[in-house]
Amino acid sequence: MDKKLAQYLLYKTINDFNKIASEFSRTRLSNWDFISYFLKYVKHGDKVLDFGCGNGRLYHLLSKNKNIYYYGVDVSENLVKIAQNNLPTGESCQVKVMEDPLKLDFPDNFFDVVFSIAVFHHIPSKDFRNKILAEIKRLLKDNGFFVITVWNLRRKYRKTFIKNFILKLFGKWKFDLFDIFVPWKNSRGEVLCERYVHCFSKKELEKIVLENGFEILESGYMPSSKNRQNIYLVCKK
Repeated sequence: MDKKLAQYLLYKTINDFNKIASEFSRTRLSNWDFISYFLKYVKHGDKVLDFGCGNGRLYHLLSKNKNIYYYGVDVSENLVKIAQNNLPTGESCQVKVMEDPLKLDFPDNFFDVVFSIAVFHHIPSKDFRNKILAEIKRLLKDNGFFVITVWNLRRKYRKTFIKNFILKLFGKWKFDLFDIFVPWKNSRGEVLCERYVHCFSKKELEKIVLENGFEILESGYMPSSKNRQNIYLVCKK
């Protein structure tokens, strides 16, 4: 993907989530049941980064079972404001906006665990994904854990990908082959935005993580009540 196009999509994503922040947060009040499975990788006293924290819902799950230091970051200023209003303040719980969407403002080897829950598929282009993974690896401690989940949409949108392939042959599809735009509708059914999504396969996600120097400990599909299984990986630095 052209770098200028990827940059446009990156800031479009920020604007889209700022636009839908309130309604988005109302649909994300609780964590997926399966997320509790990953608590075995978090121990008491760990510094945990929630990359793409949204309204901060992961904090409630982590702090319920562990005494941790929680750090949440997100590119959406409006979602961060919601998280700050929902979460306690203090040294053990800090939430802030990412000033640069491709950089994480923390020291090297700072975190014990990094979570990226349903975020990575919103990052456009392999180049930008590599930059984020390099940042996550930089700030993880040696033997630290990286838990990542993405939507599993390859089967659902297979007809769209065939159409994209044909358009790409004629130079009419400038995005990557497995890129789509998913509409967000308000309660009245009006489309407020169309969010950029890259549709990963498990193999593609595993490949890019391995290319960035992580060791994969676990990989699989998360069960979902919405009949959509999300892909997950547990990695180690």
